[in-house]
Parts: sequence; structure tokens; C-alpha cells
Amino acid sequence: MASYFYSVNDKKNGPFTFEELKKENIQRTTLIWKEGLTSWVSAENLDEFKDYFKEVPPAIPIAQDKLINKKIASEVITIEKTLIYSVLIGIIALVYLTL
Repeated sequence: MASYFYSVNDKKNGPFTFEELKKENIQRTTLIWKEGLTSWVSAENLDEFKDYFKEVPPAIPIAQDKLINKKIASEVITIEKTLIYSVLIGIIALVYLTL
């Protein structure tokens, strides 16, 4: 049975069996090394991981909508604050003028 190592932030982790390795947070670009390899390779380039990364769903469209809604909400809050400050300055100016 092969022993696998993976690298994160230039730190070598392992050895792992393949089953143990799959439980780690392995991404397509995670560097992997096992006996028989001459250098580290991306996980997506190992035959063992072909099926592991085969079915990756596309981004959820709702997530993009939420991001847009969050940005709009932030802009609305900024506009509301600006309006409130403008009204307060107007009130202060009126009070000052009536003195």
C-alpha cells in the first residue's frame, strides 16, 4: 500500500494511506507526493484522484445574488447615513439662524 504526503504552506504532511488522505482538505492544486514519483504533483494530476475531483458542481447562482444584495444593502445604508447627516446639519443651521 502506497504512502502519500501532501504539502500545505510549504509544510509536508504525512504519511497517509489513500483513504486517510481523502479525509484531509485536499484541493485540486494541493501538492502530493508518493513513492515512485520523481517530484510533487497537483492532486488533480494523480490517477487516484481522477474520480475524486470528477464531479465538481458549478457555483451556486444564489450565492452571487446574495453578494449583489449585500453590496446594494451596504450602498443603501451609506445613502441613508448621508441623508440623516444632511437633515441634522439642516436642523442645526435652522436653529442657529433663528437665534
